[in-house]
Amino acid sequence: MVTTVGLALTVVGQINAEEHADLWLSEFPAGNMSSGWTFLGAVLRVGQPSGPPVVLEAPRSVTGTGTDPVPPNNCALLVRKQSTLGGRQGRGRFYVPLTSTNENLVDARGMINTAHVAALQGAWDNLYDGMDPVLLHDSTSPAQNPTPITKFVVDRQIATQRKRMR
Repeated sequence: MVTTVGLALTVVGQINAEEHADLWLSEFPAGNMSSGWTFLGAVLRVGQPSGPPVVLEAPRSVTGTGTDPVPPNNCALLVRKQSTLGGRQGRGRFYVPLTSTNENLVDARGMINTAHVAALQGAWDNLYDGMDPVLLHDSTSPAQNPTPITKFVVDRQIATQRKRMR
């Protein structure tokens, strides 16, 4: 599974894939991740004015050590991307695997325990502080510049991408 976010930068040297992989693991360490999940690292694709993107990789193979059961992998944590731009173009979302949310923290309606949501929100706040995230827009004419994300917001109800289920 892949989680994607745009990052604002002007020079390729400003960004370090190792730092972003380490940042993710500092907020979602192996001890909080179920043993059924493995974090494989960060891959950054930096667009260039001409030519293919520069690809920066920080491979990892960090398997969770948690023993609590997690919800099925078609269930995800929904994290909303907010910006100051109005309308649909001004927001986005992540569908993040529930690697650190054990099954007993989610009720029958798919609502995550409020204390756990608060802890997850704190982790996403720390991730936000460690990067300069932006919303990337579909190719339009004229092209639209990326929009700065002002906040990540963890949704209390789990989500699924039904159209993508087999």
